[in-house]
Amino acid sequence: MVMMPPQGMMAADQQPMSDEEARILQAIDDSTVKVSGVTKSATEGDATNFVISAEQFISTLDDGVLEVLQTKLTPSLREALGTILGPEIANLLEQIGLQEPQHLVPQSVIARAFPAQTVEESLMMFDRQLMEQSGMTSPNMQQNIPSPPMGGLGGAPMMAAPTTNVPPVE
Repeated sequence: MVMMPPQGMMAADQQPMSDEEARILQAIDDSTVKVSGVTKSATEGDATNFVISAEQFISTLDDGVLEVLQTKLTPSLREALGTILGPEIANLLEQIGLQEPQHLVPQSVIARAFPAQTVEESLMMFDRQLMEQSGMTSPNMQQNIPSPPMGGLGGAPMMAAPTTNVPPVE
């Protein structure tokens, strides 16, 4: 039988908890919540990870996997994988991937900000603008990609600023 904490119970940050939040916390404490069929109690005690040898790890890599890791492996993901797969793999991962924290942007957001016929064209426009702003343009990049509109996310380009009675902020 699951005991329900009283309504209005305070969370660690001293904010009142909803009944649903209290139910979830109680279920976690009771080890009744499962993640992929595994309860919290099944993982208590000695750490269990998937430590593999460097040779085993390297044997799973091909050019496609390395390309993905090189462009997507962030410092925080590298640390998490090192914890899961062991220190030998953590050392190998230090040589692969991005070296600074990243900010992920969903493709749908890019497509709204850079409207085009296809998502791929929107992504090319986004990449082009980022490269231009960072001074990393390459002669191999396509030069016929249209610039994004200046009127905001997915809006038409602004022709002129609207007239207002508000003085400009300096």
